[in-house]
Amino acid sequence: MRVFAAVCIASALVCAPSLSHAQWLRVGSGRSEAMAGTFVALTNDVWQFAGNPAAAATLHVPALGLASNQHYLLPELNRSTFAGGGRFNDVYALGVAATTMGFAGYREALAGITYATSVLKKVHLGARLNTQYVTIPEIGSAATVMLDAGVLVSVSKQLHFGAVAINANQARIDTLDPRALTTLYATGLQYKPSHTLMLTLDAVQEGRYPLSLRTGIEYLPVHALRIRLGAGTEPTVFTGGVGLLYQGFALDIATRYQAQLGITPTVSIHYSFDKNK
Repeated sequence: MRVFAAVCIASALVCAPSLSHAQWLRVGSGRSEAMAGTFVALTNDVWQFAGNPAAAATLHVPALGLASNQHYLLPELNRSTFAGGGRFNDVYALGVAATTMGFAGYREALAGITYATSVLKKVHLGARLNTQYVTIPEIGSAATVMLDAGVLVSVSKQLHFGAVAINANQARIDTLDPRALTTLYATGLQYKPSHTLMLTLDAVQEGRYPLSLRTGIEYLPVHALRIRLGAGTEPTVFTGGVGLLYQGFALDIATRYQAQLGITPTVSIHYSFDKNK
């Protein structure tokens, strides 16, 4: 029975669009999740070391973060993520990210290192090299190497456009499935019409599945508080959450609702090493 359950979950993670490898082990922060998972063009965000590698070049100060979410309130689908890094000499950014998900009968992990740089302070380029590991105790273990690449264009301080390819090399885990893991292509924008309001929009194409559109909004009523909402298609989801800031610490809480599967809560916390705080 344990073998059967592990195989079923492994098959779902490999095949299902909402549980695919291309997204499953990426980002996962409370900020992104509260805005329907939009992430491609988010700037000054440590979680881009697990998202669009090019956007990591916009990080203002070094930062570290931890996140956890439980998809559809199932303990077997609990995911934990770490991300950390910084920008050095105003020339390049370097950081790492690691994620683990699963239970005793099925465990999946991903670890990656990101390098990003800026050209004329307007165009940011980045790449991430990942190692993904899957283990099913009664069946065995397997690993593969995946490459992610991205670009971010800062049109102005208010407007940013980005694009990213997740699993650009179409890696596969032959031991468990001879097919290539899903490759995800996404474009997105971030627009700040004022210092208290931010809008995001992502278009995500993942393998043979329909195009997914996602949009989010972040409102700052006061400096220490962020209120976020979002919605997405394919699948249809509605999201919301809040962010709290205090002396370099940021706590982000989010909830995602999908009618067929239920609720996914997310909590993340990160610390920015800002000497001015």
